[in-house]
Amino acid sequence: MVDLSALPETAREALALALTGEEAGRPFDLAQGPLLRGALLRMGSADHVALVTMHHIVSDGWSMGILVR
Repeated sequence: MVDLSALPETAREALALALTGEEAGRPFDLAQGPLLRGALLRMGSADHVALVTMHHIVSDGWSMGILVR
């Protein structure tokens, strides 16, 4: 968990976007894994962002629909 709750709102949102972009840009090692990564960003006491990054070979349309719901 990455706790961003102590930051001012604009800084919190900017850092959350930056962390999301960094994670999206991290390559996957198909030989070693993991092919699914997750993080929880704490934006406030009752406000969180679940960050899930996966390689396309570990998901399909049906499972993505369930995850998004």
